[in-house]
Amino acid sequence: MIKSSSTTLTTAVAATSVAKILMAAFLTIASPTSACADEPTQAATANSPKRVAMLLWRGCEELCEGFKSWFERHHRAVEFETMDAGQDRHRLAVLVDEVRGGHWDLVLTWGTTVSVAALGTLAAPGAPLGAPAVFANVTDPIGSGLATGPLGSGRPGIAGSLSVVPDDVQINAIRRYRPMRRLGVAFNADEANAVDTVKRLRALAGPMAFDLVEVRFPTDEAGRPDPAAIPDVIGQLAAARVDFVYIGSSSFLLSHVVAFTEAAVAAGLPVAAAGEVPIRQGTGLLGVVSPNFVVGLLAGSQAEKILFNGIRAEDLPVASLKDYAYLINIDTAKRLRLPPPMTLLRNAVIVTKDGRTR
Repeated sequence: MIKSSSTTLTTAVAATSVAKILMAAFLTIASPTSACADEPTQAATANSPKRVAMLLWRGCEELCEGFKSWFERHHRAVEFETMDAGQDRHRLAVLVDEVRGGHWDLVLTWGTTVSVAALGTLAAPGAPLGAPAVFANVTDPIGSGLATGPLGSGRPGIAGSLSVVPDDVQINAIRRYRPMRRLGVAFNADEANAVDTVKRLRALAGPMAFDLVEVRFPTDEAGRPDPAAIPDVIGQLAAARVDFVYIGSSSFLLSHVVAFTEAAVAAGLPVAAAGEVPIRQGTGLLGVVSPNFVVGLLAGSQAEKILFNGIRAEDLPVASLKDYAYLINIDTAKRLRLPPPMTLLRNAVIVTKDGRTR
């Protein structure tokens, strides 16, 4: 596991299974720093289940399941309404209006695009949702304007979490595997989180001494990023002779993760990722990750404090996990003929081609 307080990987300790990682992260979920006697606005009577709207971008995946699991584990009566935008901004706008017109005890917003659309930003606040909100799976809550800092959102009725490992830690993780002077990134310009990732990488390129090669995905006739362009995008990165391809936060790439990572491997390009999906479900090589299910548990812990403990959302810190896992897809390493250094094998979680660990 990797401690979040470190910007290098030298303090890693051995991790032999994802179960240990999940338990460590679960046990280190931050507790609230303050409490308030004010009860959140209730949409139902005290004895009725709480009603929670889940505004999602690409369906109810592992984070969503982890969020629901938190309440099941703690025997809390909650009814969930799944509201999936299906990666469609027009559909998202309709769903946000539906939330504002409904009666909810709490709203979960998934990802940067959804959270900004529903909550607005510090500079341009959104209209009230009528219920407290918890944002989750946001790459950079402070940089995206959702929160003022780690001590809290600084905004009435809004709480959230920081779940993605910092980009400088990812760069150091890549370099512990092999030297890297040129990093490639392909991105969907219509995703706020993907654009934010590119901006952060640009800022790191000089101080961390690497060249950043950016390729923007072309769009189809409907204005959406075109998955048929994946081979061409990978071809551009290969022609630029990048040492690694980096997947930060991108719903588009995760929706096409097998095609994207397979195209990269076919071109001889290793993929490093800030999440576990490209490594477990695709053929990404490595990444320092927060398990998505545990990120959902973290969001659930925030929501429970609001719903059942009488804590105002704005009084909660921006929660974060304490430990991360260094994943290596060993089958991809074999295909690329890039065996991991022995120093990493002592600390890494090894993923096999079926997504399992050993």
